Amino acid sequence: MYRGSNGEYIFRNNQDKELYLFLVDKYKERYGFKLYAYCIMDNHVHLLIETGKVPLSKIMQGIQQSYTQRINLKHSRTGHVFQQRYKALLCDWESYLLQLVKYIHLNPVEAWIYNGLNYKWSSHQDYLKVNKKSVVEVEFILEMLGGDIKRGVKEYRRFMNLDQGKMELSEFVLDEKKVHATVEEFKGLACFSC
Repeated sequence: MYRGSNGEYIFRNNQDKELYLFLVDKYKERYGFKLYAYCIMDNHVHLLIETGKVPLSKIMQGIQQSYTQRINLKHSRTGHVFQQRYKALLCDWESYLLQLVKYIHLNPVEAWIYNGLNYKWSSHQDYLKVNKKSVVEVEFILEMLGGDIKRGVKEYRRFMNLDQGKMELSEFVLDEKKVHATVEEFKGLACFSC
């Protein structure tokens, strides 16, 4: 799991978060990976990606080095922004994939952040407003949930407990037995925290 070097925040303001998301999109275009969910917090990032031909380590190296160089220049600093290497978990079946999407989108709720699930730096809103241009491939998850996009949005709302008007965090617990491996390079889905 990436943490800020010396306990510092990775993102000092919204512009830093915009920059990180821009870089994710840039490297997504360059390396051809798919992004299914994200949440950018002040001190860490969650991304759910599917790699293609380019290994996860190269993707992350590009994003993290570019971000570090630009942030160091912007904030007149030197050295590492991230404390250590990212942590990656292999996701190899659909039910776990859906739970990871839910986990990532509930991150601001667990952190008691204002607006909770409607947190600006999460892909949750992309799942509710499908026609909006997004860096996230929401169609894959929505079709998995509902068979088509329109029904998928309805099922996504139900899956996230939006129609009940409450969030039940106890409903979601990652089962460590389901995590098959921490991986450095693989072809498949990965969720990682920075």
